[in-house]
Amino acid sequence: MEDINLMILNDVIFKAMFKTSESFREMLDNIFINYFKISIKEYKLHSEEIPVQNKKDHSNRMDIFLTEETNKKFIDIESNLGSKRYYFDYYMNRNLVYACKLIIWAYNDSEYKEKYSAIQINLNDIENPFDESISSSLMLYDVENKRRDERMTIYNLYLGKIKKLSYNELNELEKDLKMLITNDMEEMETLAHGNTRMMKVMSEYKKLVSNEEFFNILFDPERERELYDRTMKAIAKEEGIEEGLEQGIEQGHNEATIEIAKNMLKLSIPIEQIIEATKLPLEEIEKIKEEM
Repeated sequence: MEDINLMILNDVIFKAMFKTSESFREMLDNIFINYFKISIKEYKLHSEEIPVQNKKDHSNRMDIFLTEETNKKFIDIESNLGSKRYYFDYYMNRNLVYACKLIIWAYNDSEYKEKYSAIQINLNDIENPFDESISSSLMLYDVENKRRDERMTIYNLYLGKIKKLSYNELNELEKDLKMLITNDMEEMETLAHGNTRMMKVMSEYKKLVSNEEFFNILFDPERERELYDRTMKAIAKEEGIEEGLEQGIEQGHNEATIEIAKNMLKLSIPIEQIIEATKLPLEEIEKIKEEM
């Protein structure tokens, strides 16, 4: 299983930072302008859920859903944590469904029916599986390479390549990108050094992840297990993998709990709080600390 960690790209942290940190929203705005020529400054945060189309339809919760009323535009921002290809395939299939549902919802709503467009931006913790580029876009074209529908555009940023670059290899924009995917507090401080906006982002991030109530949400073992189980079962169903699935899920969950403890230790979180969050015994946590 992929590490469950304290990256800003972790969807719980990402959503909380977006809702509470103006500096973080400014950082994202800078990224989107440079890569996609899109500014989110005039957009307002909307409900995270699209109204269901039928009683069996439950998969409507997006990470960040923004609306811009004047021009009837919508943006869905998805943080996709998982650097393995099968995670990427799963997220892309799921997010394409989100984008299509957004179009259907807008079309069925009389307020938006005449003029609207939907944009989805995927922030992916993986290298581009198709070529060397960091960004890509998906639009609807016909066989003659003419764009036939401008109502939906899907943009992707692939951050896996940025992970491999050292500080001296990064330009200012790439430092913003790496801030989303670093799991190292010292590296975060290095990235933010001399940059007022990034220093504010780091300060607000530290305040957020040090909040005990937030930790109870972020590191809820039942929530993490349910999310992991659901994701892995969906992947297994798509690929026809059934044998050993339950054993693999159990092993992955245990590995994730250990990673949670490691990351909390890196942040100097009190051991009592780590025990409460992970349900690991004191002896296990002390052993993890010695091995770090």
